[in-house]
Amino acid sequence: KQLVYSIGASSQPASEYPGFGLFIARAPTDPAKANALVTTLEEMYLAFAKDGPTDDEMAVAKKQIANQLDQLMKDPEFWQSRLAILDYRGLSLDDLTDAPAAYQRYTAEEVREAFARYSRSGTRFRFVILPQGP
Repeated sequence: KQLVYSIGASSQPASEYPGFGLFIARAPTDPAKANALVTTLEEMYLAFAKDGPTDDEMAVAKKQIANQLDQLMKDPEFWQSRLAILDYRGLSLDDLTDAPAAYQRYTAEEVREAFARYSRSGTRFRFVILPQGP
């Protein structure tokens, strides 16, 4: 639809405050296309909650996560940050080392169900920031 210059999406789990996690989509667009973009994103969220990711999308996501974890787990800062919060999060060292395999076990239906569980109209908020003037 050529509504965005580029789009970003991220998930921020509610680690400290359960129930306050975020799934965020953000995109710069031509101000004249802002309303169409809002509508399109809402439609995409509804479709994903209903149908979830395809098998191909899951395969790509799993490869990306595997590559990301492979790189992160080579970095001492990764280990420092994770080891510092093991007790606080109720995790073990095995939880960290098993993470790459755990991510590979998620199914498309589990992803769809989790997204649908938290993506409800009453829990969404939206910011549309437009320039003032002509």
